Amino acid sequence: MLDLIHILNKKIGIYQETQGNKKRKIDIENFEQEIIKILGSHEIYNSHGGYKKFCECISNLEALHIISPLTSCKNTNGKNPSLRKFWWIEPKYTTNQWTLDIIARLSTHLNISFYVHNKKYQTPEELRKLECIYKYLKNTTCDFTLIREERSLLIFNEISSNLNHEPEKFLSSDEGKTLLNRLNLSYEDLNCEVVREPFDFWISSDTPINKMSEVLIIEGLATYHTLKNMLKKNLHWELGPKPHILIWGAGRKIEGTIDYLYDIVPQPEKLNIRYAGDIDSEGLDIFYNLKTKNKHLNIRIATDFYNFLTSLGMGYSKYIFTNQRKIDSVLHEIEPEFLEYPAAFSIIQFLWFNKMRIPQEFINLETLTKEGLLHNA
Repeated sequence: MLDLIHILNKKIGIYQETQGNKKRKIDIENFEQEIIKILGSHEIYNSHGGYKKFCECISNLEALHIISPLTSCKNTNGKNPSLRKFWWIEPKYTTNQWTLDIIARLSTHLNISFYVHNKKYQTPEELRKLECIYKYLKNTTCDFTLIREERSLLIFNEISSNLNHEPEKFLSSDEGKTLLNRLNLSYEDLNCEVVREPFDFWISSDTPINKMSEVLIIEGLATYHTLKNMLKKNLHWELGPKPHILIWGAGRKIEGTIDYLYDIVPQPEKLNIRYAGDIDSEGLDIFYNLKTKNKHLNIRIATDFYNFLTSLGMGYSKYIFTNQRKIDSVLHEIEPEFLEYPAAFSIIQFLWFNKMRIPQEFINLETLTKEGLLHNA
C-alpha cells in the first residue's frame, strides 16, 4: 500500500512536469481534497494518518524546497495544526541540463530557443537527435532534394539504435514532426519533400482528362470494387452524377492521400468531388475532416448514396459496439449537405444519437438490382 508521502510526491511531480520553469500556486485545502479523492474516501485517508500525516508531508516537502508558503498571504486553512492557505510549487527544471558550450554550438545552425525555455526537454536522447540535424545542416553542400524518408535515413542512421522508429521513418513519425516543430524547421530546410501517396482508382477511358468533372470517393473496398465493375461494364447509373474518376478512400487513409489527384488531373480544384462511406460517426467524421482540410477542393457528400442507405437499408442497421471517434458538432456541420434530402438526414441523426450504423456494403449488385437501379445502359 502506498504511503501518504509517496502519493503527495507523485501529485507534486505531475504538477512540476507541466508547469515549466515557473512557480505554480496551489490552495492547500483543494490539494488535500485532491489527495483524499485519489485515495478514494476520508476513511482511507484517515487510515493513512489523515490530516496529521498530511501536515508532516507538507513540512517535509517544504524542508526539501519543493514547495514554499506564499508569504504575501497570511490566511490559513483554519485547522489545527494550521497550514498556510496558499503555497508555491517550485519548478523542477531551473538549470540547463546541457552545457553552455553545447547550447552555443547548436545555436550556430539551429533555433534551440524551445529547449532554452523548456529545460525539461534537455535530455541526452533529445541531444543525440539535435546533434544529427546540426551535423547535417553544418556540413551539407548537397543541392539535391530527396524524398523525406531518404533524407531521414541519411540524417539519423548513426543513432538508429536509440530511436523508437526505423531511421528512414523518423521524420514522418509524430516524434519526428514534433522535433522539427520545436526547432522551427521545415522539410524544405532539410532539402527533402513528401511524395504524394497514390490511392487505388479507376478512370474513365471515354472522357478526355481535361473534360472530366465528376469524382466519387468510396470509403470501403468492397463497395469500391462493386461500383468499379458497374462503371467498367457501363451499367445504368442512378446514384447521382456518374463519376469519371472512382477512388478507393481506404478509410481515413484518404485524408493523407487526396493530393494524389494532382498527379492524375491538371486542375483538381475544378472537379466536383463527392464522398460516400458507412453511415456512422467514423464515416461521417472522415468526410468532415476531408472537406475542412481541403477547402481548395470542392468536396461534397454523395447524398444519393446516403438516401439509398437510409431509405432502403434500415433493416441492416446495427448498434455500434466499437469505440468510434464521435464529435457531435460534426453532425451539425454536415447538415447543410442534406438540404435536398431532409428525411435522409433525420434518419442519420437518429442513427447517430442511438449509436447505430448502416454499412455501405448494403449498396451491392443484388440490392441495386432488386430496387430496379441496375441494368444495362
